[in-house]
Amino acid sequence: GMVLVKENEVQSFLAPLDISRMWGVGKKTLPILQAMGIHTFGDLAAFPQDELYRRFGESGRHFYQLAHGIDDRAVMGGMAAKSISKEITFEQDVYDLETLINTLRFLCNELAREMRRHQYRGKTVTLKIRLQDFSTYTRSRTVPDFIDHFNDLFQHIEVLFSQFERQTSAVRLLGVAVSNLQCGQGQMELFEEASPLAYKVDEVMDKIREKFGENSITRASLLHNRRDSQWIRD
Repeated sequence: GMVLVKENEVQSFLAPLDISRMWGVGKKTLPILQAMGIHTFGDLAAFPQDELYRRFGESGRHFYQLAHGIDDRAVMGGMAAKSISKEITFEQDVYDLETLINTLRFLCNELAREMRRHQYRGKTVTLKIRLQDFSTYTRSRTVPDFIDHFNDLFQHIEVLFSQFERQTSAVRLLGVAVSNLQCGQGQMELFEEASPLAYKVDEVMDKIREKFGENSITRASLLHNRRDSQWIRD
């Protein structure tokens, strides 16, 4: 539902809210604020703005404004996607394990690219398998942090696939999906660690594709896995 707060009631409405609910206060910033004795919006609103700026820079000034109900960010409308996925139907049913793993690697790479392109990050990954008798199965897991990079996605999909018991059945279709989505750059962290090298590689590859075309660069592990696929948002 929606709560309407009158302008003269903003301060009293915000004051008791836990500081962890403030936009931009993540898992690394929260304990720092708590160590400063800031546990609620009211605590932060009463804290000297100059001291917040000294400790956190412009982010400290932004926190102070939010605690006072001041937010100049634009309101974004529209309905976000519930999930984003990619799948492949094989021309012939596949028994070979290496082919199946390489196909999952390809799907995860393509899906992660689409997620970054549309600024989606997700926490629930799903593996879809259709066997030769057309029986279809899905396996999902929810991860602690939002993801949008190949290594993170493939790591979880590979585990789900290894846990699936298909016996000697051949596979007709494979699919990967990510749901529980967040649109945008995600929650700001004041003391974010440097991005892992694998993430930076993804970002560099994205920029090369934007400049020179989709087929200008790929992963060495995917050189034998170029194929058409279908990606679906619902």
